[in-house]
Amino acid sequence: DSCYSDTVYLAVTINGGTIGIETNLVPAAFLLYPNPFNQSTMLEFSNEYQASFELMLYDMLGNRVRLVENITSNKTVINKGNLTPGVYIIELKSASKIFRGRIMVE
Repeated sequence: DSCYSDTVYLAVTINGGTIGIETNLVPAAFLLYPNPFNQSTMLEFSNEYQASFELMLYDMLGNRVRLVENITSNKTVINKGNLTPGVYIIELKSASKIFRGRIMVE
């Protein structure tokens, strides 16, 4: 009785007149709980080789509102801090993987 869907994001690069699509994008391939949250939320993702990840949060206008660097475990806590209530795009990026999804702050 309800419809569920996810938005899939693809990065398109244009080099010398050709168009390519990054194949290492894994949309929303992480666990985020609770979501929505009001104080903090736990982010868990696959990081079997303990690679260094950057976590970026973007508001709905595309402004980066948070950057956390050098995440080498497979989980991290995101605190509300100065985030205002609303929907944010979360991007978790290493040299070989990019995870993207949405997060909601109450």
